[in-house]
Amino acid sequence: MRLERTGRGSDPAALTAASPTAVGRLSPTVDAPPERHERPAERRTEPASGVRVAALYPALLAVFPTLHVVTRTVGTYSMGDLALIVAVVLGLTLAVLALGAAVARALGRDAPLARGALLTAVAVAWTFYFIPFQNALAPIAGPLARSAVLGPMWLIGSVAPLWLAVRRRRWTLDGVAHVLFLAGVLLVVSAAMRVARANVGSRARVERSAIWRALQTPVRTDPARTAVGPKRDIYLIVLDGYPNAAVLRTKFGYDNSRFVDSLRALGFTIPKHVRSNYVSTLLSLSSVLNFEHDTLLARDVPPNSVDNTIVTALTRENRVARFLKERGYRFLLFPTEWVEFTRDSPLADYVYPGPPRIDVRAEFQRSELRRVMFESTLLSKFRALHGGYGGRFVLDEFRRLRDVPGDSAPTFTFAHFMLPHQPIVLDSACRPVNPGGVVIGERMGMPGPRAGFLGVLQCSNAQVLALVEALFRRSPVAPIVIVIGDHGTLSRGWAVDAKLPTDSIAAERLGAFAAFYMPDGGAAMFEDSTTHVNIFRNVLRHYFGADLPPASNEGFFNQAGEAYRFRPVNESVVLGG
Repeated sequence: MRLERTGRGSDPAALTAASPTAVGRLSPTVDAPPERHERPAERRTEPASGVRVAALYPALLAVFPTLHVVTRTVGTYSMGDLALIVAVVLGLTLAVLALGAAVARALGRDAPLARGALLTAVAVAWTFYFIPFQNALAPIAGPLARSAVLGPMWLIGSVAPLWLAVRRRRWTLDGVAHVLFLAGVLLVVSAAMRVARANVGSRARVERSAIWRALQTPVRTDPARTAVGPKRDIYLIVLDGYPNAAVLRTKFGYDNSRFVDSLRALGFTIPKHVRSNYVSTLLSLSSVLNFEHDTLLARDVPPNSVDNTIVTALTRENRVARFLKERGYRFLLFPTEWVEFTRDSPLADYVYPGPPRIDVRAEFQRSELRRVMFESTLLSKFRALHGGYGGRFVLDEFRRLRDVPGDSAPTFTFAHFMLPHQPIVLDSACRPVNPGGVVIGERMGMPGPRAGFLGVLQCSNAQVLALVEALFRRSPVAPIVIVIGDHGTLSRGWAVDAKLPTDSIAAERLGAFAAFYMPDGGAAMFEDSTTHVNIFRNVLRHYFGADLPPASNEGFFNQAGEAYRFRPVNESVVLGG
């Protein structure tokens, strides 16, 4: 405090402001303390709108892997499944984000949304990026890719963001959130544009293709050449990756004569030489169901293309189903639960829906995209989430097939089983096994996988025999039954990987199984030798008078990564095994 004396010439306004007392008095004045400013953390309780939006970056980083998977193989995955998976991932990520923010707020931390976003980003990194990083690292540095090594390293890398998310000091990572949000937007938009570009106009690409136009030509028939008799039910049963007896004997040391002899005793014809024309399921099924070679695809699809749009459409809208439906047949489809190009068809009058009782774990396996995404997340490490749905689906499907003869209309039934192909889902006693989804069966040369493969092969044999016996017993008219493997095995891997001659690999891969039950003189067409492209040419020519001369028996080999480069294979090598 200090004392001031005011003089006569002083400004009255100033005097009045200086003291409420009369002018000329001594007036005490007190220096005001400096104005106190609240800290930003104390004053700002709600983040700005820009900060709130930037905190959504974990959701973008969680959605990107699914979009990226879809861009890698076009025409293979369902867009409906893509939308569902994206919605579920977004919902779960936002729920975790809200939970993380609530925890930070309950602990009394500032910027709870930013802290919750960082906690969520750590969870996203573990869930969606650990397995893909592990798979990418394996061929480069195998020992480091082991879970026992990579897991602790990943955990150490998570410590810093976790510490930042729970520390008491003021939060200052809004800039980092904006950078991650921008990166997430760029990734998601780029992937979404690739998905849209691949799928928008896909139908037009199909209808412009040379092979599609060629297959729209009606099949001419001659009623005078049609076999006399009633319309017979027709069954096409495809066992994926089932090799012929020669391949089983030479590559696996397994004698399959008991199964083959049982089929012969039931009246089946098993050709001396039989083989697929193509080494992949999609191309093989397309050639069987359209009774035409797929080589015309090379006009519209580059050799190394990942676009399966056209060949998928050829399988789903196949010419056999169209031909038979025009003649009063019903088309019944029994698919593999997750193989997209067999899951449904616009021509199908019935699609097997799966076992009547399912659980949440089964939802992870109900489509190819769901399986791929599930197997690429950390969730796949938990065996409890796998279950045995694949095995139950297969067994129930075989049971439901036995009821088809009860349909009063003539039927064409196409049933595809992922047997004995990997992943192995049944053992030799037909019990659901391998809930962990271990991939065995594609490269089956090792003793462990070989045992699993031969076990599911024996289960397949038992299921097929029980099925055909039931069909014969319940059918009022003897049916036409075709049992084939779409291709053989790959016990040593692709030629480009194993550095082996192409013909050696092709002989095994094209060596597919086939057995035919053809009443009313049809068996003679299959007694000696046949290839898959000619199966329905023979059937439709004999039973419906179709003008379908035999097609070339050429076989074609495609290296991994070159799905549409058709390399002719020396037929004598394939026949020799």
